[in-house]
Amino acid sequence: MSKEPKLVLLSRKENQITPMLYDILSCITPHPNYDKIIKTIKKYLPKDQKVYQDKIGNLIVKVGKDYTTMFSCHIDMVFRKLYVDDVSKTNLSLFITKDQAHKQAGFIWGGIITDYENKLYIYTPTTLGADDKAGIFILINLIRAKVPGLYIFHVGEEVGGIGSYDIKTRKPGLVKGIKRAIAFDRMGHFDIISRQRGMVCCSLKFVNAFSDQLNDLIVTPNKIVSRYKTAIGTFTDTANYTGLIPECTNLSVGYFSQHGETECLDTLWLETILMPALLQIDWEELPTERAISVVQPYKVPTRYSNGSGWPKNEVVSIGKYVTYSKIDWNTPIEKLPPWEFKKGYIKLCTDVGMRQLIKRHINKSSEFIVQNDILELLTENTKLQKEIENISKDSKQDQTQEKE
Repeated sequence: MSKEPKLVLLSRKENQITPMLYDILSCITPHPNYDKIIKTIKKYLPKDQKVYQDKIGNLIVKVGKDYTTMFSCHIDMVFRKLYVDDVSKTNLSLFITKDQAHKQAGFIWGGIITDYENKLYIYTPTTLGADDKAGIFILINLIRAKVPGLYIFHVGEEVGGIGSYDIKTRKPGLVKGIKRAIAFDRMGHFDIISRQRGMVCCSLKFVNAFSDQLNDLIVTPNKIVSRYKTAIGTFTDTANYTGLIPECTNLSVGYFSQHGETECLDTLWLETILMPALLQIDWEELPTERAISVVQPYKVPTRYSNGSGWPKNEVVSIGKYVTYSKIDWNTPIEKLPPWEFKKGYIKLCTDVGMRQLIKRHINKSSEFIVQNDILELLTENTKLQKEIENISKDSKQDQTQEKE
């Protein structure tokens, strides 16, 4: 007797998920493959809604007048193209769990079907892309409900925030008059990000007012007792606007284990609990306290991982200048140690160090920064270049000896 598969295909017609969310998640959108998701977004927006696409690809929507709130999400996802030959002609297959050991009502996963027989699907698990398709779903619903605000569907968040950086540097006037920027791009259920990229991005007064509204509006069938709280984030597009907009944050939307093949989305939470609450938030009443002219580094140690539930990435220093843990505001940019990605996790790095590193590399348009890219950024003079090359050679020799 054959065993029941751990995951089974989710039909678009099932009650587990709305057709809109199903269609959004089915789009595979690694940067810069956006044609399918843009068509899907426009399909679900009101027919009379004006949508502007800037030169870099961001979708911009304005609802109402005299608003001071910006809503943010990103339309790209982490995805290994080796799974399929042509992502533009492929849909992501959605699955629900039937594994009793991991049975969680409302959760879905993603995969690519390679073969099937008698509904026993053989599939390749892959990133679901709920980071940040969940945010796309939220923005569309807010627009459909005619909630006043500036809406930006950013491109390239996963490859350095290139969409938001382009607006910040070339078209800052777009966000003139905006007092708060809310991104819907955080894992988990109850986080309100107040610090990201090594800096304070919104005031505690703002966080407390936002959490008070959410805590009053969130109604859960299983009587969850958790409450919204301030949290530390690494980066999303709103971090690029902290010099233009006073209150910039990122809200949990119910996805977990982002960027890996175990990524999943709590659709029950997103569709039936969080979304109704967001439609009732009085966005324009949220306070504004943080001064954009004041840079506030925070002292709580932090580190970066690509989401719980999948192998951590590691960044290993190969430099002889200073260690990450000793970086401070007075450390010259050229003294920061060279680094290389083994699998992507910044280890033993102070918040100031994190800020400096991201500041240097945030505009690189590659998913992972490789050693050659680092060398290009650090070769401001020939002497430094030779020093770095020698360090790299020494490191490779050491690694070879270790293997032997």
